[in-house]
Amino acid sequence: MFKTLLLWGWDNILVDTYPAILAAQNDMLTHFGKAPLTEEQIHQVMSLPRRHLIQEIFSPEQQEAAWQYYLNSYRQHASHIQLKPGAPEVLQAAKSCGFISVLGSHKQGSLLRTEADGASLNHFFDRMIGTGDAAGDKPSHAFAEAAVAGFDANIIITIGDTPSDIQLARYFPKGISLFISPENKTPSFGNLIPDKTYSNLFELRTDLEKRL
Repeated sequence: MFKTLLLWGWDNILVDTYPAILAAQNDMLTHFGKAPLTEEQIHQVMSLPRRHLIQEIFSPEQQEAAWQYYLNSYRQHASHIQLKPGAPEVLQAAKSCGFISVLGSHKQGSLLRTEADGASLNHFFDRMIGTGDAAGDKPSHAFAEAAVAGFDANIIITIGDTPSDIQLARYFPKGISLFISPENKTPSFGNLIPDKTYSNLFELRTDLEKRL
């Protein structure tokens, strides 16, 4: 039977977590006496798992304390996460079309599942996988394999807004990358170019209902 698997990004695709990430990141940096990042700098590192970023900034002796401080600050700032416009509708459309939906994120797996549950979106996903749930983190090959393991899908489609989402699609023989860009501009990250770009989730929903 022909099956399509959608591998969804989370942060700033289905939910608006950018303000919480920015605030928590800079809370952590200033707490440990480091200069806060500008919004432009935060955008540049958004595709990195927070733990990886901490490893680049802090000494090995400080990393665990910085990580715990970041998590505590993030939970406070993210207590009222807002859904992106059209998020429930596009997920319902995917479900109605019979697509397999997997939520794959840089976010720590347990925190990802807590947020999806709090946003009342968890029932749309056949699997939720984040940092720490696989042998490697997004966008590693190990993460890609763990995300789709056990599903009999003919086509894998990634939906995101970072180079890592495009990279995930390239691991699969029939992988397709769909990119969400509010400016409706098709980005180019070297040889990583998405197959199609949408300005919002409503446009994506229209294509999903046409079975792409």
